[in-house]
Amino acid sequence: MTTSDLRQRLRRIGVMRHTPRSSHPKFADIQNPPILSGRVIKKSTIPFQLVETVYPIDERHGHGILGDLLRCSSQTASRLSYTDHSGKFNFSRLAFLDIETTGLSGGAGTLAFLVGIGSFSVEGFIVRQFFLSDPADELGMLTEIAELLDGCKAVATFNGRSFDIPMLESRFMLNRIQSPFACLQQLDLLPAARRLWRGRTTGCSLNSLEQEVLGVVRSGDVAGCFIPRVYVQYLQDGVMHGIRRVMDHNSIDILSMVVLATRLLETFDQPWAKGVS
Repeated sequence: MTTSDLRQRLRRIGVMRHTPRSSHPKFADIQNPPILSGRVIKKSTIPFQLVETVYPIDERHGHGILGDLLRCSSQTASRLSYTDHSGKFNFSRLAFLDIETTGLSGGAGTLAFLVGIGSFSVEGFIVRQFFLSDPADELGMLTEIAELLDGCKAVATFNGRSFDIPMLESRFMLNRIQSPFACLQQLDLLPAARRLWRGRTTGCSLNSLEQEVLGVVRSGDVAGCFIPRVYVQYLQDGVMHGIRRVMDHNSIDILSMVVLATRLLETFDQPWAKGVS
């Protein structure tokens, strides 16, 4: 299903892109942006919304510290990754990726309306969130994402091999953009988490691991099953409040993946030190 087909389908079910009189769907006025955390990036070449948030390298998230990942073993990370590439795993060129979509089952008609990518830089840990305020702007958003990932060596996800990456690859294909994932090492944290904690925790969802392993407490979070509905509501009324909550949810997912990756790599590198048999 093409973007044009998707827009027609949304119209048929009564979902229209509504532009309030007081604002434009894009960040036309940087002094009066919609209610979003982080820094709004304004470029004449991008029609979508890009929000950038910088976290200090020593930022604590739950029981962990973001920068601790940089001290982990690259050899252990390579062993846990699912793509065979020569060279060591490079944490400074690792992208943490998490997406929010219009549906949870995938398929050609499912759109990724929010793509969060986190990576380390000299400034700290930067989370860039690409928000598709209008489905018609998907091509521009995917082009920018591909360019960003081209500068990376690896991508880390939580269940990304089964959902996030195939989902994005289908959108790249439909928009006739070369997928950047073929050249990236892929570190999916879910299978490794299951090896360690299946049967020891109530579940191996990211939310369960946050509560029982990572010490992450969410407040006012929007449940993942309601996220597609929030985007449909935004397309109907243009109100950003629900999208703000979804973006916060997406940011926490990415930060949790960083500390989860650290915990996994430390444990697989020295299991006796972590009390894992």
